[in-house]
Amino acid sequence: MALETEPVPQRSDAATRRSPGSALALTALADVAVILAFVLMGRNSHEEGLSPASVLGVAAPFLIAAALSWAALVLWHRSNGGEAATAALPSLRLVWPDGVTVWLGTAVLGLVLRGLVFGDGTAASFVIVTGAVLGVGLVGWRVAVGVRSNRAGS
Repeated sequence: MALETEPVPQRSDAATRRSPGSALALTALADVAVILAFVLMGRNSHEEGLSPASVLGVAAPFLIAAALSWAALVLWHRSNGGEAATAALPSLRLVWPDGVTVWLGTAVLGLVLRGLVFGDGTAASFVIVTGAVLGVGLVGWRVAVGVRSNRAGS
């Protein structure tokens, strides 16, 4: 006498895939988290205040730059017949051109806004640290997602 078991329902591809809007929102949220972590680490290492106002004051030019980078990227994808930048999260496109575009746009435009609009310093050492930390953070999490997705798909 064999035991009868019910088959385990398998999730369809449609159920496991995120909609372009939700994927875009999650990706933008991850980028905001990276930018805020960068600011918090910097302020903490320089023993500066961590009040919400002080953190937002430092983060603002980079958050604005990230939003502008995202807007440009979404427009570029749509003008080239594609969907939003993260329509397929586990893809190379998440890193290139999307991740690199967001990283460079956030770092370069953020530094320009910081110096010209917000009137804060952009010493050479800050420029180097900003580029490196935002690069590791904004591109790094995308690489990790891509590697994880590739392993899961194998």
